[in-house]
Amino acid sequence: MPVYIKPGELTKSEQKYYGLTLDEPLSGHIDILQQRFTKIHILDYKPDANKNDKASAEQLFLYALALSKRTGIPMRKIAYAYFDDKNYFQLSLA
Repeated sequence: MPVYIKPGELTKSEQKYYGLTLDEPLSGHIDILQQRFTKIHILDYKPDANKNDKASAEQLFLYALALSKRTGIPMRKIAYAYFDDKNYFQLSLA
């Protein structure tokens, strides 16, 4: 599923809270998107997932932020995870 976020979509308080300023649009593709009970789960396959911790977590956070902006779903209702054939790492803001 493609997602994107444009400069100017983040409020000043969001920019401060997330420590993020966008000078140009960001886009990406979510591998798997699921609804489980009360949360939306973004799942992304990463070969050697155990070696990609910080970069993968940052990428998935941006996917979650873009999805939140596109749909109006609050960030606290979005969980995100990356995985490979042996590992699964899940994150969320709440």
